[in-house]
Amino acid sequence: MPQSMLSPADSRRPLLAAAALREFGRGGYHRTTVADTAREAKVSPVYVFKLYRGKCSRRWGMPTPPSSVTAPC
Repeated sequence: MPQSMLSPADSRRPLLAAAALREFGRGGYHRTTVADTAREAKVSPVYVFKLYRGKCSRRWGMPTPPSSVTAPC
């Protein structure tokens, strides 16, 4: 899809996913909160929940973590 055809939400998803990965790298998956990711991405936590169900969402664009690090959802 051309960049001009993306909705504002779709254009923010890669930025949020990158912010989540940075936060997971800093604090670990289990210690990172949605609020941490929102702060890193400079958006509100409500906006993150609007685009994703939460930290356990598979829509972050990342592979599913191994079962040893998967948080209960």
